[in-house]
Amino acid sequence: MLISQWLTEPLLTPKHDPGNLRSVCAGYRTVLSASMAQQLTVFLQTGQFRLSLYENTDPNQSKDYYVIEPQTPDFSVPASGVPRCSPYPTTDCDRLVVVSGDKQGWHIFGEDSVVIFHGQKAGHLVFKGDIT
Repeated sequence: MLISQWLTEPLLTPKHDPGNLRSVCAGYRTVLSASMAQQLTVFLQTGQFRLSLYENTDPNQSKDYYVIEPQTPDFSVPASGVPRCSPYPTTDCDRLVVVSGDKQGWHIFGEDSVVIFHGQKAGHLVFKGDIT
């Protein structure tokens, strides 16, 4: 049901759209890979991923933090990290995250599993379970 809802939403915001990579941002951001952005709907429909729910304990962030781990080699690097004020990606992101913000609604971005691990270790992200 959750995936069905996501399929009706424009998950990809301009900040995370690879088509807007040349537009620099004041802070660090992630952009989806071009192939993931083009095939996002198909990817979500296939279910070839592990979906986990975390609770984000930061009161200024969306509480529900859904982590998507691709289970297909086609999308082993579904996104890239882009340094502040740069139009060039420099790091690989091996996960996608979907959150529902007050201003943007449901949206998707890339994340590194190491960042998620450290967030969990620090208590900022609390693992709630896998969603089947």
